[in-house]
This record gives sequence, structure tokens and C-alpha cells, in this order.
Amino acid sequence: MKGRNFKEQDLSGQNLSREILKRADLRKATLCGTNLSRANLRRANLRGANLRGAILRGARCQKADFRGAKLEGVDFAKARLQGARFDSAVEKWLRENGFFGE
Repeated sequence: MKGRNFKEQDLSGQNLSREILKRADLRKATLCGTNLSRANLRRANLRGANLRGAILRGARCQKADFRGAKLEGVDFAKARLQGARFDSAVEKWLRENGFFGE
């Protein structure tokens, strides 16, 4: 699924664990409760996406763009977030809680 276009699509509740979504266009997609564990989301565009309750445990999210995304209840445990872009308040919280591995 590398580089695929999922813009504005509803992928709620899907099991996308271990999928390669590198550079995927997921702008404004609905991913509520979606399992993205260990998925490769490097450089994916998730601007404005609804990720409420999504599971990104161990996902590779380096340089992904999450600005404007709804992130309530997202499980980012062990996710790789280096270089990922978030709204400033979210990024501050993630940094303070060690999600950037710094």
C-alpha cells in the first residue's frame, strides 16, 4: 500500500497491523479504533485524520504528519515518532512523556 491514496476514506476498525503505508495519503481519513500496530507509516500524511482510539503500538511513524489530527485515546506505545509533526501542544506532551526516544 506504499504511497496509496486513502484521503477522506473511512477505515475505522480495520486491521492494518504490519501494513506498509509509507508515504500514504491519509488526510482527513477516519481511522477510529483502527489497528495500525507495527505498520510502516513513514512520511505518511495524516493531517486532519480522525485517529481516536487507534492502536499505533510499535508503528514506524518517522516524519509522518499528524497536524490537525484527532488523537484522543491513541496508543503510541513504542511507536517511532522521530521527525513526526504534530500540533505544538500534542508534540510537547509526547516529548515530555518520552515518545520521541530522546
